[in-house]
Amino acid sequence: EFPPPVIPEDNKPTVAGVELGRMLFYEKRLSGDNTQACASCHQQQDMFSDIRQFSIGVDELQGKRQAMAIFNLAWHSNGMFWDGRSQLVRDQALKPIQDPLEMNETLENVVAKLSAMKTYRDQFIRTFGDDTITSERISMDIEQFEFTMISNNSRFDQFQKGEVLLT
Repeated sequence: EFPPPVIPEDNKPTVAGVELGRMLFYEKRLSGDNTQACASCHQQQDMFSDIRQFSIGVDELQGKRQAMAIFNLAWHSNGMFWDGRSQLVRDQALKPIQDPLEMNETLENVVAKLSAMKTYRDQFIRTFGDDTITSERISMDIEQFEFTMISNNSRFDQFQKGEVLLT
C-alpha cells in the first residue's frame, strides 16, 4: 500500500487540470522548433523515461543527462532532476523547455504559441475559469498530469511485497 500522496495544497488535481497537463506534456510547440515534447524523452513505453544514456533534444543535440523516470512523483520528496535542483514537480516542468540542449524555447514564446490556439484558450477556461495562459499555470497543469503517472502492482512492486522474484 502506498501512503497518502504529498500533493501541494495550491494544486489539487482536477479532471480539467490533468487533461490540460496531458495535452501540454505531449505538445511539441513547447520546443523552439516545434519537434520536441516532454513525452519525446519521457516515453510512456519506457516508464516515462529515456532508454538512452543521454537524451536527445532539438536539432538532434545530445543532452547532458538521461531523462529520469517520472512516475510516482506524488510521493517523491527528494527534489527533481538527478541533482535535486528543483524542489517541486512544477519547478522541474519548465526547465527542459528553456534548456538549449533539450527544448530550446523561451517561456514567453510558449505562452504566445499556446495563446494563439483556441484549443488551449478553451482548455485554460475549463481549468482556471479564464483564458489567461502563463508559464506558472502551464507548470501547475503539467504537475497535475505527472501526479497521475503511478506505477501500481508492477513486477518491482510485487518483488517489494515478496510476491515474485525478479529475473
